[in-house]
Amino acid sequence: MLVDPRRTELALLRLELGDMESYWVQRGAGTGNLRPVARGRALPSAPLRFDAMKPGPPPHDVVFGGALAGVLTPRGLAAFEAAAITGWRSFPGLLVLNDGTELPVHLLAIHGRSGGFDFRDARRVELPPTRTGLQPPARVVGYGPDMSRWDGSELFLVGDTDCACMTRPAATRLAAQGLTGLRFTEVDSPMTELTVSQVGRSPRWSGD
Repeated sequence: MLVDPRRTELALLRLELGDMESYWVQRGAGTGNLRPVARGRALPSAPLRFDAMKPGPPPHDVVFGGALAGVLTPRGLAAFEAAAITGWRSFPGLLVLNDGTELPVHLLAIHGRSGGFDFRDARRVELPPTRTGLQPPARVVGYGPDMSRWDGSELFLVGDTDCACMTRPAATRLAAQGLTGLRFTEVDSPMTELTVSQVGRSPRWSGD
């Protein structure tokens, strides 16, 4: 079932990767594999520790922790809890700053799911050459999550991909908390930016 974002009121949620230029964290030694934990498939096998890759504390409520991992500050966790969004849980951990200071944080784990991407109505669109005469890659448009297998969670991953979606009412409640570090994009916007060669691979959090 192809999703019409105007009808289903979906908004694509992605981590603000542009913030990596100013601040990001990485998995600390001994933490274990975060990917299945962040995807809601497993429990942490060891205490969660993250190392700050820039000086100072996080400038946002959500910071990038590699792959699908979103790291919530206490304020970020409070915002998610106050918004009463379904489809996620969190695991406590510590963020170690450059000076050795340890701050409490939480790993955001998304366990909500829809089906994978539905490409049955997708089509290839050829773009005109650039002013320099280069031919841009063709784009694929007209596809979205398979909502026939959606579990009803307000925050969910699209099948086995790293693409996370949030219903528009939930996104509105979260935005009302003043959360920083996340950006919301219409469900059909970044998806149209996949090139033909990328269709067979899992879409990741994309930039503007």
